[in-house]
Amino acid sequence: MMKRVQENGGKAVYVGIGADITNPLHNPEFDFDEDCLEASV
Repeated sequence: MMKRVQENGGKAVYVGIGADITNPLHNPEFDFDEDCLEASV
């Protein structure tokens, strides 16, 4: 999706945050420590 956005003049960025998360994205049990967002951006 990022490639399509960028190909059409938009801006997109991927943010990776290292963590010990065991549940996948889009899973109701997915959770991470939001306090790490400020340090990662």
